[in-house]
Amino acid sequence: MDSSDLRILIVDDEEQALKSFSWTMETAGYSNLMTCQVSADVLEILDKHEFDVVILDLMMPKPSGEELLPVISSKYPHIPIIVVTGVNEIESAVECLQLGASDYLVKPVDRERLIASLSKVFEIASLRQENVRLSQAIISDNLNNPGAFSRVITRTPAIQRIFQYCEAVAKGKSPILITGDTGVGKSILAEAIHTVSDRSGNYVNVNIAGFDDQHFSDALFGHAKGAFTGALENRPGLIESAVGGTLFL
Repeated sequence: MDSSDLRILIVDDEEQALKSFSWTMETAGYSNLMTCQVSADVLEILDKHEFDVVILDLMMPKPSGEELLPVISSKYPHIPIIVVTGVNEIESAVECLQLGASDYLVKPVDRERLIASLSKVFEIASLRQENVRLSQAIISDNLNNPGAFSRVITRTPAIQRIFQYCEAVAKGKSPILITGDTGVGKSILAEAIHTVSDRSGNYVNVNIAGFDDQHFSDALFGHAKGAFTGALENRPGLIESAVGGTLFL
C-alpha cells in the first residue's frame, strides 16, 4: 500500500481550509482525496464511498463536527477521525478523544503535525490491509505461485500452510524473520518470498556469521574511496545492492 492509496475525506465548511488541507496532503504524496463543505452530506458520502481516514472540522453549521464525531465513530468504528479546530482547549481535546477521535489538531494546523498524524493512520491502514490478505491466504488451500516453492519437495499440509503464509506477507513492507536450524532451507524460503513479492530489485543473500562490527557495517553500507587505509575504490553496500529488492542476512 502506498500513501497515494490512502482514501481521505476532508470535511470543513471553509473553502480555503479545504484547499489548504488538500495542497498540504498532495505535496506529501496523499492524492486520493475527497472534500466536503456541507456537513449535512457527510454521512451520505460515507455510505457511498470507502475511506481510510476522515479529517473533521469541529466548528461547522448544523450538524457541527462535535455532533458528527460520535455518529461517525459509532457507525464506522474502523475509520480513524482526525479532528481539526480553532479551539485550543484541553477539555475539548479530551472530550473529542473520548468520543472516538484518533487525533486532535489546532488551526492553523502545522504541516509536519498533520503529516505525522496521517503517517500513523497510513501505518494502521497498511496493517489492516495486510491482515485481510493474511486471512484470505490462511482460508485458501491454493498457492498463487507454486513454482516459487518448487525447490521444496513436500506433501505436508503444515508446510503448504507456511507457503501460503509466505505468499500473503511477501507483498508487505515489514521485515520478515525466518528462524530454523542450519540446513532446513531458510535461504530457499527467503528467495521464494522474494520471487512472489514481485519486487523489481535484486535478491541479495549474504552469510554474516563471523563478521565483526566493522566488517558488518562496511558490508551493509559500503564505503567511499579513501575512507580508510586500503579503500582503493568506491564499494556499494549490500543495502544499496538490494534497493527495490530483498536483502537476506
